[in-house]
Amino acid sequence: MGDIWKIRSLVVAMAPLLICDVKNSYAEFSLNFQPQPGAARVASIANIDCFSGIAGGMPGMGGGGMMGQGACGADPTPFLNEVVVDAAGVRYFHTIVGDPARGSNFAQDVYIRVVAGAVCWFGCPTPRVVQAGGMGGGGGGMMGMGNGPAPLTASGGSNQNELAPLSSVEAISGNGTGNPNQVHIRQINNAAGFTQEFIKARDAFKPKITQTIITPDITSTFSVDMSAIGYSTNTAVAPIINTVVLTNAGVPPAGFTSPQIPAGTAGGNFNMADFTATRKVTAGRYTYTAGAGDGGSSGTYTYVDGVGFDVYGAEWGSFCDPVQNPTSTCVTFGRGVGGGGMGGGM
Repeated sequence: MGDIWKIRSLVVAMAPLLICDVKNSYAEFSLNFQPQPGAARVASIANIDCFSGIAGGMPGMGGGGMMGQGACGADPTPFLNEVVVDAAGVRYFHTIVGDPARGSNFAQDVYIRVVAGAVCWFGCPTPRVVQAGGMGGGGGGMMGMGNGPAPLTASGGSNQNELAPLSSVEAISGNGTGNPNQVHIRQINNAAGFTQEFIKARDAFKPKITQTIITPDITSTFSVDMSAIGYSTNTAVAPIINTVVLTNAGVPPAGFTSPQIPAGTAGGNFNMADFTATRKVTAGRYTYTAGAGDGGSSGTYTYVDGVGFDVYGAEWGSFCDPVQNPTSTCVTFGRGVGGGGMGGGM
């Protein structure tokens, strides 16, 4: 399976935190880094389990046409891709990379909604991509497995993204194109003295991001909670916590003062709440306008101050560490499971 899935999933979280209107209420899944039970899984040739087999040697999860560890290669990273349906009958691609229960310091749990319609990537009568040997047609699926089609998601890209997952050309990679109004996601990223969580628990609402840094010298806490703000408004201001406490008794030196530190603030400690009268908060103040891509993907992000992150101009290769991706070295990518730009904004 190789590095491609880890990189593609990382791109999902690195893209901007944006999207659309709060119009519908769906029974989204819990973000608990667990596969869905067989009753929720939809048969698809895109289903692959390199997650359960790592834990218990189980070659496949059964039900829903899961391919087991034979498709996983030598990469030991827990990985799952499955098509599932929620209690409201809405289908999603569900992807897990890493497993906190097995000590993964980086892990991601992503659900991106499937686009309704007769067209799929392959394995259906009207496939967008015709595989070698005609495997794209018919409803039976790849390699005679009879697992069902690989549906489209609310994102862009082409079937060549498996060969160029870090391409800054979104028409190829699909990176940054996803409609996060149709995505919910949780990501953890931890290291010694550092914890970070990105969680977008509902499709139609923005995420909450928290970060803590603890060293012998400082304790830093940051949180921005946009989870009550929809994607059609740029007027709501997200609550923010931003504090720095200096725990080394010698920093700053005794008697340190500064005109930038309000009266009564201890030493060089910082608390954003002390600056209520002068601070300007733009977190959460952006909108997403649906684009012409599948499921409203490839849309436009608008920030209240007119300045923001250009998701379509990002150099995604800069986020890839060759040391952590020895198979590809962030350059050469091999055959993955079906294309379609799973990356997107949040």
